[in-house]
Amino acid sequence: EIRTPLNAIIGMSELARQTLDNKEKLAGYIDKIHYSSFQLKNLIDDILDLSRMAEGRLDLNNQKIDLRQCVQDCLDAYRVQAEMEHKSLQASMELENAWVMADPVRIGQLLNNLLSNAFKFTPEGGEIRVGLQKEPGQIRVTISDSGIGMSEETIERIFEKFYQGDASHGTHGNGLGLTLAKRIVDLHG
Repeated sequence: EIRTPLNAIIGMSELARQTLDNKEKLAGYIDKIHYSSFQLKNLIDDILDLSRMAEGRLDLNNQKIDLRQCVQDCLDAYRVQAEMEHKSLQASMELENAWVMADPVRIGQLLNNLLSNAFKFTPEGGEIRVGLQKEPGQIRVTISDSGIGMSEETIERIFEKFYQGDASHGTHGNGLGLTLAKRIVDLHG
């Protein structure tokens, strides 16, 4: 999970070097580097957050946020990775008003953890899709991919701390991303 924003920072830095004479493109790359830097910092805090959550000491900083913009900001950090890894990243946001009360940092963590997994388990040439749909009383965020899928055992244990499923495909993580994602969802009700 830590490599994703770091890869975006490295990729955007290289692109920025190549476009020093184009101030508009350069500013866009710097914005994405800035956003990815905050993502990286937040990921480093994940383990501490899980500990605080387990002890019931983590409070949300809920505020009115545009969920659509929050998702778009997160996706921007993954676009370079998608291009570098020859993966398709598609978004479908079928709503005009996506203002919700939520903790923007925690929503960013949630999205980052889910997208990181989607990229990790999707092969070259594969597709990652993000959707936002309005439903009665809620907004549904979906992230799907054309990756390897999960065994029944993995599905049963997916939210356990440090559980990583079948690592025979050579992809490893720390086994905390989905645990944290679930707890963030639970905290938001």
